[in-house]
Amino acid sequence: MFFHIAFTSISGENLLSKKKSGIWFFFASVRLAIVLLLVIAFFVMIGTLFPQREAAVQLAGRIPPGLFSFLQKIQVFDLYHSVWFFILMGLLAVNLLICSLDRFPAAWNRFRSSPVPRDSDAFKDLSEENLFYTESDVKKAADAAVSLLKKKYYSIKQADEAGSLYLCAQKGRFAHLGVYMVHLSVLGLICGAVIGSFFGIEGSVKMLEGETVSGISLRNGNSTMPLPFSVRCDKFTIERYKNGAPKLFQSDLTFINKDGEVRSVKLLVNHPVDFEGFRFYQASYGS
Repeated sequence: MFFHIAFTSISGENLLSKKKSGIWFFFASVRLAIVLLLVIAFFVMIGTLFPQREAAVQLAGRIPPGLFSFLQKIQVFDLYHSVWFFILMGLLAVNLLICSLDRFPAAWNRFRSSPVPRDSDAFKDLSEENLFYTESDVKKAADAAVSLLKKKYYSIKQADEAGSLYLCAQKGRFAHLGVYMVHLSVLGLICGAVIGSFFGIEGSVKMLEGETVSGISLRNGNSTMPLPFSVRCDKFTIERYKNGAPKLFQSDLTFINKDGEVRSVKLLVNHPVDFEGFRFYQASYGS
């Protein structure tokens, strides 16, 4: 009786192999995804170099008025709400969606399929170095092989056919679907950003130490909105490097609702604070 161990790979057939248009192939291209990610990274770099929104006012006095007006028109100072950025994010979303639709059927086939233990073709023309001989009883040898395979593989199947015992081991089935989970997460982030931009509320407020405010100026600059609570700035702290550049600036805030003082927090740059559905950022500071 022969004893065989098979390690087989599963190939899938793309069920969407029907004829597609050139537009489909264009948006299903991985190269397009790479180009879009590079362009988005470039935009993010520009958004890091140039002050955004209210902070851009400080730049107005340091560059020629014509240049400032031009940069303002092409939305460099509000890059993450610009038409260009939304177009890029939309193209990336379409690219991810079509890439997923184009390749998912084959990946799903591979996920659902299982190796066939009786695949004797896997053992044709094996070289001597790929053969293992043992004088043990077949059952003992099979049990030892199963015990060894279980340490590295999750799914093991056996088949006894025509006096031969076949073992087949498989792992990593869910790896076929991992990339689609990533695509779904990115699409969720893009949708959230777009929904937040169109339906969310964005504004700003300037506060002095000891001052309490209960409203914000909306981003469009034409109106204000009352908050369902008040915010008090208890203290503002700034630390500088030896050359005078700001090292840290921090606002100690207290949120107050109808029940009184509810929460005291330290607001830092890049460390936003959430309270009753609103997110607060330390945007800038002034004298």
